[in-house]
Amino acid sequence: MDTLFTGHNLIELSDCPSVNSHAIELLKSVNLAEGTVIFTTNQTAGRGQRGARWYSDTGKNVTMSLILFPRFLDLKDSFQLSKIVSLGVYDFLSVNLPKAVNIKIKWPNDIVADGKKICGILIENILRDNRLNASIIGIGLNVNQEFFPEEIPNAISMKQLNFEDYDCITVIREMCRSIEKWYLMLRRGERSEIDFNYHNLLHLLDKEHEFTIKGNEQLHFGRIKGVDPAGRLMVCGSDDGQLQFFNVREIKF
Repeated sequence: MDTLFTGHNLIELSDCPSVNSHAIELLKSVNLAEGTVIFTTNQTAGRGQRGARWYSDTGKNVTMSLILFPRFLDLKDSFQLSKIVSLGVYDFLSVNLPKAVNIKIKWPNDIVADGKKICGILIENILRDNRLNASIIGIGLNVNQEFFPEEIPNAISMKQLNFEDYDCITVIREMCRSIEKWYLMLRRGERSEIDFNYHNLLHLLDKEHEFTIKGNEQLHFGRIKGVDPAGRLMVCGSDDGQLQFFNVREIKF
């Protein structure tokens, strides 16, 4: 493993309802090393953002949790973790998919390829004295799945894009390398480069699009202008030109 620590300790589960939940419980009783990866190819009740279920065929995809200890990071800056993980997954996919595939980061925690969801990220933090103590980085990546249920029309996999089978362990190891690069940059305080790259890779950046705002049945139109330091999406309304800020559960697009 050509990383400093990420992925050196690999824990494989034959099956698991939720790898993130398992990791959280394990941390309560076991002194795990930073960079530990817990994974399974049969996650039966995976969780996504907004309580959504993450669907994955047995043996086809990567469902993993990476444990990090970002104690150098203030709680108010915790969205930086989402940025560096998204950039790490982007780097991995950009190397392993055809150049023609358009890969973007969809706020807050998805990666899309040619406009379809290929990866979901769920970050859960454990606090101590109101500070970050540990972060469980859940990653669900569609790897070898060729067919998705009708109720998930916007999903896509690496195999569908490249017509190749991938070894899931190799995928995990390569993603660990990519994520560690950005995590070490964050630890060194190189935030301007992280912010610059994340901003430029945002899905629908500065493009006219429709949005659904919580509590308002009307469709709203605007342009994504970026993400503020607190991780809120910045949207400029098309009608009034007003810049608005949205948390995760306040807007859909």
